[in-house]
Amino acid sequence: MTAVGKSVARKDGIGKATGGAQYADDLVFPEMIHGRTIRSTIPRGRIKSIRYDFDTTGFTIVDYRDVPAKNAVDLMSQDQPFLAEREVRHMAEPILLLAHEDKDTLHAAKVVIEYEEEEPLFDPEKSTVSFKDIDIVKGDAESALRNADVVVEGTYRTGHQEHVYIEPNGVIAVPEEGGCDFLGGTQPAHALFVQFAERFRILRPHEIADSRRRADDRRNRDHNLVTIEPAVSTFAMLFRASRSTVLVV
Repeated sequence: MTAVGKSVARKDGIGKATGGAQYADDLVFPEMIHGRTIRSTIPRGRIKSIRYDFDTTGFTIVDYRDVPAKNAVDLMSQDQPFLAEREVRHMAEPILLLAHEDKDTLHAAKVVIEYEEEEPLFDPEKSTVSFKDIDIVKGDAESALRNADVVVEGTYRTGHQEHVYIEPNGVIAVPEEGGCDFLGGTQPAHALFVQFAERFRILRPHEIADSRRRADDRRNRDHNLVTIEPAVSTFAMLFRASRSTVLVV
């Protein structure tokens, strides 16, 4: 407890302040390939066709069919596809993953997606669908209202806030004997392991259930999509290519 009551220097402070800190996009491994996410360019519609306007030799291409188990991002519920199958439900929704050993070749690859566009709904108050309902019950509200001297009723709204990462959001997957190493900026490492285990059937069902219980005990299930998506994307490409893969999105 020698640090209690003292100003403690951050171990990563100098590196980040001087630009010397290394992130996923700074690391290099032998025979590494680089990943890219192809995302929707419309907010709502259906995918009619996908055309590759480039020589696919040397590329690893992944779509929803390459996810062995359920194609869903497991946040608080499994209601969002990891890779879009036919329906597009928001702008920049992940559809395909591409990987190649040369970054310039990777980013020059042109993918043409034909859509059947539909009218998007941008006003949540006009929607007939509620994605999440949360009821908070504490004490005897009916009795408190009934006996209160004054009751003030109103509708209250709060703004949406999300923190911003200071690094490119990326993950590296490195295959090793009998397993795989992952390197990336994330907080809920144990919960991400559950994602890998479920999506790629690494563990038996009872082992996955046990891992999920431990993740729930740590309250790590409520983590951010921008952490899960690149991590599972990198793993998917690793499965297809069997080579070290880095995905930066």
